[in-house]
Amino acid sequence: MRWWIAGAVVLAVVVVGISVWNAAYRSPEGGDGGQRQAESAEPTEPTEPTEPNEPIPPQVWPDESNTGVPASTVLKPYDGPFTVTTAGTVIDGYDINGTLIIDASDVTIKNSRVTGRIDTGDANKNPRTMIQRVEIIGPYNSAADGGFAAVGYTGFTCDGCNVRGWGKGFALSEDVVVKNSWVHDIVVHGDPANGGSHNEAIISLGGSNFQILNNRLDAGDAPNVSASLAMYSQMEAFNNVLVQGNLFDGGGYCVYAGLGGSYGASNTKFIDNTFGNKYSSKCGGYGPAVAYESGNGNAWTGNVLQSSGRKVPPPRSE
Repeated sequence: MRWWIAGAVVLAVVVVGISVWNAAYRSPEGGDGGQRQAESAEPTEPTEPTEPNEPIPPQVWPDESNTGVPASTVLKPYDGPFTVTTAGTVIDGYDINGTLIIDASDVTIKNSRVTGRIDTGDANKNPRTMIQRVEIIGPYNSAADGGFAAVGYTGFTCDGCNVRGWGKGFALSEDVVVKNSWVHDIVVHGDPANGGSHNEAIISLGGSNFQILNNRLDAGDAPNVSASLAMYSQMEAFNNVLVQGNLFDGGGYCVYAGLGGSYGASNTKFIDNTFGNKYSSKCGGYGPAVAYESGNGNAWTGNVLQSSGRKVPPPRSE
């Protein structure tokens, strides 16, 4: 499934009402943002991806102390390649300025800073990308980021990532794990009702096999922000999704839970999440969550409001 810059329309309730989202994807052949093709990466010896770091204990939310580049790391300048084509490549301890296109399987990026974005492509052609303890910094100008997410779209794990300065944090299409990560400093521009941006910490228009675990998703309180987690079944159904142990803050609703489109959701579970009170006692301006589909193996249990500790009941469908 491709995420095109033009033509992907999504229904999203924000403070100004229904919003339109222009999803973002370009293939590596599209010549995006100073990328350059190379036949190998440094180092070139294939290695097995490292094991993910241990899960952060419950209620210890991700922040600057446990996401991004570990404090003791001395970063080396990185001069490419910016399109990685060698399977098993490991990029460890680099300061990277530019977009990384992943065009190979079993690539690992760890203990590094990326001032740019990471694109694993669509259709899961480049599976098992591991992104571990990486800071991913945007231009802090959503009018200039092209509508791209900081990290997308298939076949990757982001563990202990610190994502900031983008209009969208993650975009998910298939086979993705986002865990122990912090998305914050979402940037917006313009009037969302008149061509301005529409923004989310995590967005998906449908797909299968997602795990969203123990993250801190702070989308901000601008009227452009649709949700902290926006799952809209606009392009295909959701299937086999686990959303567990996250802290949500910001948006018209903090969470769109799988509907908002015509395809629906199955085996999609929201368990033990906390709906924060940074911007509203209800988490989002309108409430904690909406667009949940009961049945079909879906589940909603143990989700609470941070402001009161009260359980959040299963949301209405629309």
